Amino acid sequence: MNQPLRVLFFGLATLTFVFLSSTRVSASEINTDAPRIFSIKDGKVSPIKKTAAGVQKKTEESQKETAQENLTAPKKEETPYALLSNQWEMVRVVTWANNYEITDKNLSIQKLSDGFARPQFPAAIAAFVTDRNNGKEGETLTLMIAHDERPTKTEKNEATVAVKFENGQEISSDLIFDKSAKGGVTRVIINPETGNVLRIEMAMLGTLGSSAGVATPWGTFLTGESIVSEEGALNSRHGNLFELKPDAFRLGACFPLPISTEARINLSVGAIAIDEVAQCIYVGEAAPTGFLYRLKPRLWTQNGADLSAGMKVEVLGVDGFKPSFFDDKLQLNPASKLKYFWITLPEESFTSSDLHTVAAKAGAAPLGRFGGLANFKGRLIATFPEGGLDGKGGVIVLQGDTLRAWEGEKEVVSPGAIFYTSQGDLLLCEERENDSHLVFFTKSGSGFGAAQSLLICKKGSISGACVAGKKVFVNLRDEGVTLMLRQKE
Repeated sequence: MNQPLRVLFFGLATLTFVFLSSTRVSASEINTDAPRIFSIKDGKVSPIKKTAAGVQKKTEESQKETAQENLTAPKKEETPYALLSNQWEMVRVVTWANNYEITDKNLSIQKLSDGFARPQFPAAIAAFVTDRNNGKEGETLTLMIAHDERPTKTEKNEATVAVKFENGQEISSDLIFDKSAKGGVTRVIINPETGNVLRIEMAMLGTLGSSAGVATPWGTFLTGESIVSEEGALNSRHGNLFELKPDAFRLGACFPLPISTEARINLSVGAIAIDEVAQCIYVGEAAPTGFLYRLKPRLWTQNGADLSAGMKVEVLGVDGFKPSFFDDKLQLNPASKLKYFWITLPEESFTSSDLHTVAAKAGAAPLGRFGGLANFKGRLIATFPEGGLDGKGGVIVLQGDTLRAWEGEKEVVSPGAIFYTSQGDLLLCEERENDSHLVFFTKSGSGFGAAQSLLICKKGSISGACVAGKKVFVNLRDEGVTLMLRQKE
């Protein structure tokens, strides 16, 4: 690569958010003709630029800076998502497979640039500056998107994949982790100014429930599977962590990250965060009684961690913990402050049992199903979409050796994926069945100011968000779209 890869997981430029108010509004009446760019004025949604519906014939020119994503119409005439600030505009970058009617007339839009079937259910997202502009001047922005594809059967069943690359080269089966699984990660290369898609390709294929993912400080994408299965139930053992390169080309072989030479990580991954100063990786489980793990790579240099060298595994314990304390849910009293500690798990136990079982026997504290993790200067925030004192989920903060409820959790319902900006502000995605919000918290002293809703999704969850410069990228899982939000000039 001619230019060094620059990761944007904390945002390289200051992101200034401007809002009219913090009032939540319903999206029950949002009627548009599915334009590509929208704005809001006086509470009404209106198109800025309309695009033609239908499918554009595939041409060499459209592959370079394609309007393919913008000219293909989603299956719904109404667009059930909208901005809640008139200072922003919204670009629909990608429409995924679960947003289309599958008919013989539009099968071409089900294919990616490399010929693979278009995946569904976009989840975690991270942005990287790359050089994929076909030799033209200027950089491109690469979005790494994990797809939360889940099996409909627990039996071996070959997934439908392309048999050749664009150049006619045969695809090696070694490049697909498990042919019975359709999940994975896509690499979306876009023009960072317009949001136009230059190319979409599979970066990894053959995983289950790839809902979590994060950009690493050393410029890679770390993702994990939320579904655990033993080898034999499917073609491969699932519940792994994978590391991918955003600046690679086409589909690449993927290998589960190891704990040691004898064992690899095997757990239900619900959320991931990285603390570069402490040189560790936090992983929260997607299981109902999920534990919080701290992984310490054995080799971490000034250039970052070598995750292929294995890692030490620790799990969170809580002083005075009793089995009924969390009652399979997060029941932390907002006024409570608990002391926590880390339990080192013996390496030899991983070969005979899964990680969750080993952690439970060691006395780990079950916190609940993790929706998100984010670290900023030693302050770790964890979200739980379910449970809590009011059944609306919960948020906790770990700092120093103290665990406590987050003062801002009353502002959100079913909190999921979260993202810290470079300034310490926080983006939080809700996982509600209806009227999910993308909520923004401005850093204020040692805490946060009032919550502001930036975006509403009428149906389904907001599954991932990240910041790249002054732009926000958002995934709507159930709607099957990836959006770019940008401030108006």
